[in-house]
Amino acid sequence: MPYRLILAAFLLYLSPISFAGEIIIIPGTGLNDATSTDPVGGNSGTTLGQQRLNVFQKAADTLEAYLQIDFEVTVDAAFVTDLDCNSDNAILGTAGPNNVLINFANAPVADTYYPVALANNLVGSDTIAGSADIDASFNARLDNNTNCLSGSDWYYGYDDPEASGDPQYIYDISFYSTVIHELLHGLGVLSLVDGNSGALFDNTPDGYTKHLFDRTLNLSWEDMTNSQRLASSKNTDNLVWNGSNVNTTAAEIGLTDGINNGQVEMHAPNPYEEGSSVSHFSIDASPNEIMEPEYTEFL
Repeated sequence: MPYRLILAAFLLYLSPISFAGEIIIIPGTGLNDATSTDPVGGNSGTTLGQQRLNVFQKAADTLEAYLQIDFEVTVDAAFVTDLDCNSDNAILGTAGPNNVLINFANAPVADTYYPVALANNLVGSDTIAGSADIDASFNARLDNNTNCLSGSDWYYGYDDPEASGDPQYIYDISFYSTVIHELLHGLGVLSLVDGNSGALFDNTPDGYTKHLFDRTLNLSWEDMTNSQRLASSKNTDNLVWNGSNVNTTAAEIGLTDGINNGQVEMHAPNPYEEGSSVSHFSIDASPNEIMEPEYTEFL
């Protein structure tokens, strides 16, 4: 999804656990770039492509440590030049599932769509052979381009670029943090509802959308009309997440802003922001959450 990504904290409050599955990166354009570069922030790569691929693997390893991945997840990864970027704003990256499935073996709820990576893990096998589960693309224009984000570049280290104290890096954007954010979209942190019409995908709810709730209407999104969902997507502060795991964690970490009566607020600005609204938590959250729509800090 398009975003300037704010990163933070829910992962930091969980304990890492090892599982059998793994996230497999399939390198595409830009991940074989032979441009020479110096190792940085724990990343020993000596070419641009190698550093990018190393960061992808580091992000995958991080998610494997915190999420229950029992069956492999495959990711088509590439750098592209057609994502927007100007001196003030940029689409850092986009990612999402390549397929969604319904009524498969071990589906948590009937008549509900789930991303293919999640479905594979619930089934325990590859439900759609021959294609990657996730497609992830990142903005190649950030590297060494003074017209893109006023010269802020991708930072390919594993640490916080701002904390490095090096003027060469302190205003750069953590690629490691950004990849984690986007892979989570591909794993299922996104709504399939049409942002222009409010219609459910294939007139059927998806697993994420089932947890969206409007406190003004006192209705879940799966129980709304298209016009109600469209209005709810712009109901700032009152579109919330009703899943118990997220809201219990929010209470445990003491979320102060970005919460409404114990439920985490979703990003629902007016006007609607294509690619950002609904599929992220509110930018008001404090402490910051990894799935906010803007980048302001390292994970």
